Amino acid sequence: MISLRKRMPLVSSSSASADPPFITTTLTLYVEPSTALPGDVVTLYGWLDLPESEGDICPNIYVPLNDYVAVVPFPDNKIDICDVVCVTGRYGAKEGEELYDPRADFNKDGIIDILDVIFLAGRYGISTENKPIYIQKYEPATDSWVTIEELTTSSAMRSKYVNGKIVEWLCCGYFETQYTIPTDTPTPSVLYFRAYFPGGEYSH
Repeated sequence: MISLRKRMPLVSSSSASADPPFITTTLTLYVEPSTALPGDVVTLYGWLDLPESEGDICPNIYVPLNDYVAVVPFPDNKIDICDVVCVTGRYGAKEGEELYDPRADFNKDGIIDILDVIFLAGRYGISTENKPIYIQKYEPATDSWVTIEELTTSSAMRSKYVNGKIVEWLCCGYFETQYTIPTDTPTPSVLYFRAYFPGGEYSH
């Protein structure tokens, strides 16, 4: 039997130090099943998320939810006119006031002002769609990670379950591929996979 394991998916460190707009993201990878035999086909899939802290605060996607149509109350992984409206519609609101929304106060200074608008404007047009994701496999003989496939994310929705019930709908940049375990893979053994997203390319 071969055990399949994932290493922490990588977002390039350049995503934290690249030229503005200094975008940060979250990358998730799953490998299923967790064990296989030589010649078996396994699925590697995951998603790229854009957090609210980067300006993605307003949903504009409608989905069926509990037998009625509702706005997804979560980020849609796009920074677009909907997010601009959410921020400018609260312009001037201060912490403690009814109109104040902490998600729109990006610099957390207690007021939604021109600095928050400028922050958002610098990110306008960014999304998690059509971004490169490299699926890599660890090669112990060379102590290196080898890219086995380059994928491109597509817009999708994922759900979060708690006790068998959907508690969240989340938009994401989704990716998925299949990998055939080489027939000459020794058993038992462990194969390691990871997903890599070059954050330096995360721009609009």
